[in-house]
Amino acid sequence: MVSGLCGIVFAMAFCLVLLLAAPLLKEKLTVAEKEALTLSPDAALLIASIADGGMRDALSLLDLCAAAGAEITEQLVSEVCGMAGKDYLFSLCDFIRECKTEDAIMLIDKLYNSSVDMARLLTELINHYRNLMIMKTVSLENKPIVCSKREYENLTKQARLYSLKDIVYTLDLLQQ
Repeated sequence: MVSGLCGIVFAMAFCLVLLLAAPLLKEKLTVAEKEALTLSPDAALLIASIADGGMRDALSLLDLCAAAGAEITEQLVSEVCGMAGKDYLFSLCDFIRECKTEDAIMLIDKLYNSSVDMARLLTELINHYRNLMIMKTVSLENKPIVCSKREYENLTKQARLYSLKDIVYTLDLLQQ
């Protein structure tokens, strides 16, 4: 368990993320409804996560998605943001955990050649490991993570394969 001052700061930061995401979700769903758009709950969660609490960023992203079609799904948001879904994060983490360096490099090369922003990839990877840390340390059934139900289930499975020590070590390396 994360304890002491570090644990308190960690908990406060993730509670803040959840507090910021809730109004964003409600606002985006309202805006989508007014604009005759269909916005899936998972797409709204992803937009809130990407916007990181910024209403203007969330609405801009919603506009970009609306230009691509009236039905806004998690997949569409991922494509508009150049994220190519989240499966690659799970694969990359598996390669890292299993010390499969060549596979990790080939996946990163594939993402790079698919025009995935490498700075965004690093940010997503750090957030992914933070989510794994939450899965390992928070005992509540509903963990303070903003993600789709499918991603939550995959995080639960992947977190079981990691030790907390390895998660924290990897986070430290990624943030240097």
